[in-house]
Order: sequence, then C-alpha cells, then structure tokens
Amino acid sequence: MYIKILFDNARLKGVLKLILIVSVVHVASFYWNQRVPLGLLYGPLLLLIVREMERVTLWVHTLPFFLFSGLYLVFKADAVAFGDWQLYHTIYLFVLAVSLCSYAVAVTVVCKKEHLVTVFEKEFLQVLAYGCYFAALLVVLLALRVGFGILDFGFDPVPMLFFQLGIFSVLILAFLVFYGKKEKGKRILKKNPIVLPGIDVATSLMYRETLEKCIRETNIYRNPDISLEMLSIETTIPKHHLSQLLNGCLGKNFYQYIAELRIEYAISCLKEDSGIKIESLAYDCGFNSKTSFNRYFKEYTGYLPSYYKIKVQHL
Repeated sequence: MYIKILFDNARLKGVLKLILIVSVVHVASFYWNQRVPLGLLYGPLLLLIVREMERVTLWVHTLPFFLFSGLYLVFKADAVAFGDWQLYHTIYLFVLAVSLCSYAVAVTVVCKKEHLVTVFEKEFLQVLAYGCYFAALLVVLLALRVGFGILDFGFDPVPMLFFQLGIFSVLILAFLVFYGKKEKGKRILKKNPIVLPGIDVATSLMYRETLEKCIRETNIYRNPDISLEMLSIETTIPKHHLSQLLNGCLGKNFYQYIAELRIEYAISCLKEDSGIKIESLAYDCGFNSKTSFNRYFKEYTGYLPSYYKIKVQHL
C-alpha cells in the first residue's frame, strides 16, 4: 500500500510541521539531558517531502530511530548492567552523521533529477540539505570528543548544534507562515465578489458563469488556434470584458487560463488511460508542440508529463 504524496504545498507544509515538532521536542530533550535519538528522523522526513514511499519502505527508513530508541531504553533502565553510555552515544552520533549526509544527498538528487518542486521550494530544501551537511560535521566532531576524548577543536560543537537547530526551526516556521499568508490571500480573492470596472455585480457574475459553461460544454480550449477574440465570440462576452474577467477576477492572462484548462484535461486523461502517448496527448489537449506541453505541465503540477504518467501507473 502506498502513501500517496504527489508533491503539493499541503504535503510540504504537513511534513515541515512534523519536522518543526520533532525539533522542538529534540531541543527539550537536550535541555533535560535526555539522549532520545530524534535526530535520526530528520533525514527520512526530508526525503518524505520529495519522494513517494510504500509503508514498508517508510518503516525501513525509520528503523534506525526505533533501534536506537530501544537501545536508549535499555541503557536508561540499567546502564551498569548493559554497559557504558559512552559507547551508545558514540555509535549513535556516527550513525546520525551518516544519516544526515545520506538523506541530504538523496533529497538534492531527487529534486534535480525528477523536477518535483518549484524553484523557490527547491532552494528552500537545498538550504535544509546544506544545513544537514553542516550538522553532520558538528556531530562527527562531537562523536570524536565523546568517544575518543578529543576535546580541543577551538569551539564546543554542542552549543552550535543547538543554535543551528533553533535557526532551522525559525526558517521552517517562517516558511510555513509565508505560505499560509499566500494561500489565505488566494482564498480571500476567491471569496470576494467578482466586479468588473464599470459593470454591476450581477453582470460580472453572469460573465463568469457564461465562461465556465462555455468551457464545460464546448471544450473550446482544446482548439490549437483558439484566441481571446474567438473565445469572446463563443461566449458573447465583449473582448475587453473577457480580458478583465481573466486578469482581474481569475488572476491570470488568457494564455495561462487556456494552458491550465488543457493541463487539467491532460491529467484526467492520464488518470483514465495511463498508457496514452505523451506526444499524442499534447496535441489532443491543443498544444502545438510537445515542448510547450511539457513546460506548462511541469509549471502546473511540478512534474514532467512522463514522470507523472509513471506515478499514476503506481497509484
């Protein structure tokens, strides 16, 4: 059974909130001098943002966390009988360093290879990945100090780890707040009355309904030669009013509007028949080339059509 996670803002925010919660608990555990291995969750959670996983696969990725949690409880119960904390802590720190580096590399590769995210989200994830590299370096230094008694690094890595964890928590929180305001603005825009300059509310609403009905009943957007003038004639909405409707009320120009309708149609076709050829689908949607289809599809979904097709086949 798959955990279905086609990349979207909701999933991104959900996983980031989980990372934020883990980081807060992690800081609290440090403060209370607990050695709970929460650091082993950061890598799998980052990868979960950009990659679909089966439930079994997710359990495999989190297995180190549960393994070290079990060892932690054993040592916590009777450190004298089961050995010294130093050995547990040293091994944990080296495993944590490897985990942070490995998942940072994996996230970077997935983002570059599969084109799953927008530019802004990609840059944000890259910042988190670089942070993992730096944290891994600090963890290795801490492991050398704990396990081998190497103390003179010229600085204490523990406060730096605390500081970095705090910085990342603030960055994630700022990202979530920014996205929340952005989406809230979109919802407010949708709820506001549709009023065109010089036209009453009733007429504006009628134009909106007429446009939606035309699109729904004629599929005119699939015509490769469609133009604003052609759509104006089909809907009987004056050309300048139609342009105002698209730009002012829907927040997009004519070409963006048509492209989104075509991509939505393409998505529905892929869900119904995942074996359809991408090039044939591009022309069937109304695009004049496969290149433009790929560009708009990726811009709209975050995926290239070929990759989305593979994802659909596995759902």
